[in-house]
Amino acid sequence: MSLNQLSQNRGQVQVFISYSHSDRVFVSQLASQLVKHRATVWIDESELHIGDSLIQRIQEAIQGASALLVVLSKAFVQSEWCKKEMSTGLVRELDEKRVVVLPVLIEDCDIFHCFSGTSSTLTSEPISTPGLELF
Repeated sequence: MSLNQLSQNRGQVQVFISYSHSDRVFVSQLASQLVKHRATVWIDESELHIGDSLIQRIQEAIQGASALLVVLSKAFVQSEWCKKEMSTGLVRELDEKRVVVLPVLIEDCDIFHCFSGTSSTLTSEPISTPGLELF
């Protein structure tokens, strides 16, 4: 499913981006591209303010988003906070019986170890997946 299809089905696309701050340069570029395609983008650096309840604001943003983009990198899989954001999205997928979490793989990483305790490395080699594109 693409973000264009989400937009057609639900109107304005609201995207929450979960990422490691080590990847902020990539995320900033990604967010800019999404905004150019008329998506509303929620990233912590622009939405969180001094005095906000961090957990509450992030929880509300994930629950209100059309999609949760998970920017997968080695730094992401090492971050407990990132894993919690992704878990929240995956639980939402189960509850709503629809795709919510959209992975964006920016480098090879061991994502499955986060949840199963086993090792399985995802690679960032191009994969042709008909019908799965951002735009």
